[in-house]
Amino acid sequence: SIWDPLLESWEVPVGAPNQGIDALLALPDGRIVAGGAFSRVDGTDTPGVAAYDPVLRKWQSLGGGLAGRINSLAVLADGSIIAGGTIDGMNHVARLTAGSNWESMGSGAPGPVQAIRQVSGGALLLGGRFSSGPLPQEYLLEWDETTTAWLETAPGLNGAIDEIVELGDGTLLAVGSFTKVGELEARGAAVLSANGWEPVAQHNSRVEAAITLSDGRILAGGAFTRLDNEPADGLVLWSPSTGEWQALEAPVGGQGLDGAIFDVVAGPGGSVYSSGVFTRAGDTSASSIARWADGQWEPLAEGLNNLVKTVALDGDGGLYAGGYFTASGSTETLYAAYWDGTAWSPLGSGLNGAVEDVTIGPDGKVYVGGYFSQAGGANAGGIAVWDPQAASWSALGSGMNSGVDAVAVAEDGTVYAGGSFTLADNRAAAGVAQWDPVEGAWKPLGLGKNSIVRALAISRGGDLYAGGIFTRAGTVVADYVARWSPAEEMWHPLGLGLDSAVRSLEAAPDGSVLVGGVFSRAGGDEAPHIARWIPEDRRWESLGSGTNASVRGMAYGPDGRLYLGGFFTSAGGKDAAHFSIWEGQATSTANEVDSELPSGVNLHQNYPNPFNPETTIAFDLQSAGQVRVSVHDLLGREIAVLVNDRVQGGTHRVRFDASGLASGTYIYRLDTPEGSIAKTLTLLR
Repeated sequence: SIWDPLLESWEVPVGAPNQGIDALLALPDGRIVAGGAFSRVDGTDTPGVAAYDPVLRKWQSLGGGLAGRINSLAVLADGSIIAGGTIDGMNHVARLTAGSNWESMGSGAPGPVQAIRQVSGGALLLGGRFSSGPLPQEYLLEWDETTTAWLETAPGLNGAIDEIVELGDGTLLAVGSFTKVGELEARGAAVLSANGWEPVAQHNSRVEAAITLSDGRILAGGAFTRLDNEPADGLVLWSPSTGEWQALEAPVGGQGLDGAIFDVVAGPGGSVYSSGVFTRAGDTSASSIARWADGQWEPLAEGLNNLVKTVALDGDGGLYAGGYFTASGSTETLYAAYWDGTAWSPLGSGLNGAVEDVTIGPDGKVYVGGYFSQAGGANAGGIAVWDPQAASWSALGSGMNSGVDAVAVAEDGTVYAGGSFTLADNRAAAGVAQWDPVEGAWKPLGLGKNSIVRALAISRGGDLYAGGIFTRAGTVVADYVARWSPAEEMWHPLGLGLDSAVRSLEAAPDGSVLVGGVFSRAGGDEAPHIARWIPEDRRWESLGSGTNASVRGMAYGPDGRLYLGGFFTSAGGKDAAHFSIWEGQATSTANEVDSELPSGVNLHQNYPNPFNPETTIAFDLQSAGQVRVSVHDLLGREIAVLVNDRVQGGTHRVRFDASGLASGTYIYRLDTPEGSIAKTLTLLR
């Protein structure tokens, strides 16, 4: 949306990308450039980057687009546009000059680009996740136009750089997931001067964005909840002239947590472990991880010093954790750690980058995915295995060419990985792949996905469920969630899917699959942020009225209760500070085929209406019969046949894609042995 400060109102642009926007840039001519993981805008193929003209109120392609995910954008003094991220075929960074297509810049960057900044004097800098080695020394890249190469400069940070801001005195502020500059603590923010990097504040988790205000102060935001040990719920102001920091929000109180939960796992005796980015659990100090037992929260010793993204229990009651942390108290734990019930210990020498997921295989080994290139000092591209018996790390093949966000292990030892990668063992594998333990090699799952996979789960029947920000699985339309059948070796959609991204999946004991994320509808009906898929009936169910924000972690306890964690502050209409328990029965909200037969034949109004470019048409049948659903223009000419088959009784839904049609009113028609019904729908571009 666009905010008009004169009218003091929001304007919704005509059309929208089919997936999220990660970067925005205002051009001198007034157009707005958007970058992200999308592949279509306003119904037209426009991968990765597009421009919106607020005067013409329309989207425009930019240089043919970029395949991958765009994290950062910048316009240079000469008018060229620089895009950074995970860009296929461009090594993470590309340039667009007037009247040309996107082109690579030298040999590109060695890892995903998160920040782009042209500073005074014209120097062009990149920040991101570039460094490798057991103790990463992150650096900036500076473009040398003479040699057309990127040069390493200003090493010294131990984690990724997410944003670069030039200060009034010519020094640079960098924010990100780092915790040290050299040997000094520098959690999330540091300044680069002629003397090198210097810490400026201590955040308890990642700082992801920073901008300069008109008065010279810096506004910074991220996943942190504390600043220099004081409450600061994700947003702070910094005055470079005085060195003072000021929190702009206060954390949520109550018996929940004061920051977001990213994962939950059920432990013995009805206990639940929750991890994320918080400093308090109930009335207890707890650094990013806590245990719920007997109706109260308790810390796990000193906890961990940064975001804990994922947790997994072993058969002995111990707990593995992974995330962005590097220590527990004075004990170094580089991005992965083990809790034995009394203390935290490292997993060997750890990893050289963030861990996104941890799971334990049937062999008792620990499988770890993330944005690292080494484990235990050896090469391991995004995925590695910890053997607790041998106390050592090992790689799975040559790994991936980008991050692994999710890992799942089947009973036969097959390992599945999902993420932002496009290659596994140097073989094409778009976002998802499987490790065959017999062959000892990675293999793609069909044609993979058209964007990032964020979550994986294996159902009781052995099928693999994948969720993320994709809209296609292989050749199948699958909005944000899909099922892979190992027996058939093919992808299947889950009904009509969801209306936005999936962040977590959990296989239920009864064979159903729980889905959590930022979506609000499942199969076209209300299901705020959490829903259940029933594979036997091919239908969606809601869990009451859901939550008011994203669900990030789910776990079933031995008592059958479902524990939820996330960004939400209410669940089922009740206050719930990031943690809740579901004990009720699900209410059906969206069925491919409803279990109760309708009382007659009916054609429902399409939803949404008006639409662009896709809409859903539902119809009811009291009994099985031959059915035809078609779309016509106002002259009666047939332009699409959506269904022409024998269909069983029940409520059915079908999607209509009008990408190739002009704006206007159309007729859709249901023909059955009992008669015909027609309604109108409106395509508005």
